[in-house]
Amino acid sequence: MTIAEAISAFLARARGRDAESDDLTTHLLAPLNLLAGFLSDKGITALIDVTPPVLRDFISRWYVEEATLSSRTEGLLYAAPEVSNAVSGHLPEPREFLRVLEAFFRWAGAHAETARPEELLGVVSGLGPTMPRAVEIGKALSRHVIERGGAFSFPEFLTSFEEGGQSQYDIDAPGDIGALESYFRITRVDGALIEAEDVITGERVWPVLFPEAVARLVDPGFIINLELVRSPRLWRIADCGFTYPPGTEI
Repeated sequence: MTIAEAISAFLARARGRDAESDDLTTHLLAPLNLLAGFLSDKGITALIDVTPPVLRDFISRWYVEEATLSSRTEGLLYAAPEVSNAVSGHLPEPREFLRVLEAFFRWAGAHAETARPEELLGVVSGLGPTMPRAVEIGKALSRHVIERGGAFSFPEFLTSFEEGGQSQYDIDAPGDIGALESYFRITRVDGALIEAEDVITGERVWPVLFPEAVARLVDPGFIINLELVRSPRLWRIADCGFTYPPGTEI
């Protein structure tokens, strides 16, 4: 059974069970169209070829990025154009998005040939507590960076045009690193101070000062793309990219 055939059969069954079928179909169709489009881009057309890693990538990376981007006004988008897959219109809210996917794969496991249906359902349900929070963290951090005005708002960030217009961080001893940019996995949360591990180098950074409202959302395991600036006693967030649920392959 193809993905398109499975979606059509699922929607037909939903219409038969609900008197307000038009509203129900519209409600279900948006998440399933996003799924079909993502799988098509991957060259996957058969339902049986949908694997847990592919489904997880769709939810924890692709959807998270699109949902985070959709929350920003057009003039404040800072991500590269290729990050967005040109999805227009309103994206389903994270929890509703997950509910529809769970219903679809539950139906598919009972009515269509799928590989490892229990594992596919496990991917969706496993991301239920963390994926919506990743989107929320990403949106909140973006607002914080925009409202604060970026790294130039820090007293420690000094700009000099005396030597060829170069900018310098006047915040470290010779040989120290004044700024970092990478994907960081959260390893410890202590109030508004957070320890993070660079997923590329494995080095740990402590303490990183987070906005208190954002720190309350963060747990160990979340992965955040951050640009950090070093102050005398801690690291501050100069810019941010996306936030991903624990376990996301970057």
